Amino acid sequence: MPDHLFRRKDDAGRPTGPWIAWGYGLDGERWQESTRQRDRKAAELRFRELERVHASPADAAAAKATLLDGVTEFLTTFHGEVQRGERSARTLKFYEEKTGHWRRLLGDDFRLARLTAADVDRVLNARREEKVLEHTLHKEIVALRRVLKTAIRAGLWKGVLGQVLPVSHSTGYTPRTRWLPEEEALRLLAALPGNDAARVAFAAATSARRGELERVRPEDVKVSGEGYVVYLRGTKTERSDREVPIVLPAAVRLVAYALKSAEPREGLLFRPQCNAGRTLRKAAVRAGLAHVSLNDLRRSFAQWLRRAGVPAELIAPAMGHATSAMVERVYGQLDAAGLGARTAAALGASAARLQQPGVDPVDTPESMDPVDTPKTTENKTFQGGSCGGRTHGLRIKSPQL
Repeated sequence: MPDHLFRRKDDAGRPTGPWIAWGYGLDGERWQESTRQRDRKAAELRFRELERVHASPADAAAAKATLLDGVTEFLTTFHGEVQRGERSARTLKFYEEKTGHWRRLLGDDFRLARLTAADVDRVLNARREEKVLEHTLHKEIVALRRVLKTAIRAGLWKGVLGQVLPVSHSTGYTPRTRWLPEEEALRLLAALPGNDAARVAFAAATSARRGELERVRPEDVKVSGEGYVVYLRGTKTERSDREVPIVLPAAVRLVAYALKSAEPREGLLFRPQCNAGRTLRKAAVRAGLAHVSLNDLRRSFAQWLRRAGVPAELIAPAMGHATSAMVERVYGQLDAAGLGARTAAALGASAARLQQPGVDPVDTPESMDPVDTPKTTENKTFQGGSCGGRTHGLRIKSPQL
């Protein structure tokens, strides 16, 4: 059996450099590749790995796959989901940006098969030197995880996620708690021109995201009872495309204001706005308010409903969430004042129920126990214990036969 390892020689005929492995693939063609090892035993182990790779078309494809191949596979798959309406084009743009940093720092030709935890840490440290927040780094780690998962499914990577990605990563992210009481919302509207004020009023009343505001049409708002039903053409998540019932008096007033002040253009309810964030920021300064973002308006929607006693499981679908988790943890999390108001309202409702005709406040589970009275009588006369001492635990005598 021929030796499948050799080393090159220098001008003096002495072996130099790492061991080189060679062999024949399934097609009968000779292959040759450096083991990157100077130790003979380590080179033999590497040769066996290379031999297996060249003997399997799937392993050979994985060995040659580059980071660009993996990112392209992921983005292509995601683009197909966007075309089917399962994902948002905005989210696709997000992943294009986040994967771009890995391509920039590792290189498009970087072999996925050689990816190690050290490579990942090197990129993360480079991004920290670029003054990137840990919250942003967390998003980039998520993007790489999505790429690698897609690469595994496509046969482009044979690695293990837990061996290359951080075991845990603190985002350093603290959710904002900013929301606007109705009085502050009205002050903000007064500091905005008509169409911009209409967009802000509509966003706070319906929880509409930026893209949903850009797509809403006049016919999407329908009068229903004493309020409205608003159809939002959301695309961010599966539940984003939704109808939102508007019944809270403050929200009803804001929708009516938005319909009156909006400037429809080309079939849309609102004239397009170039920089909504900057407009809000300047309006908040003019109104003497703390910084306000579009997401603060969504948080206001949730806070108004929660403080009115609406449970989180009813607010979540109105905001386009599949579960109530985001409402409970972020958008509708109540402070001490909100909890106090909700508790007082609950106690008031309980007291009102007890005052209704036909409700006996004395009828409690304890007083309605039919065996409670005889049980007490028996306990007073029971002598227990082998020493004749009285026991103080509750006992029920067996009936006499």
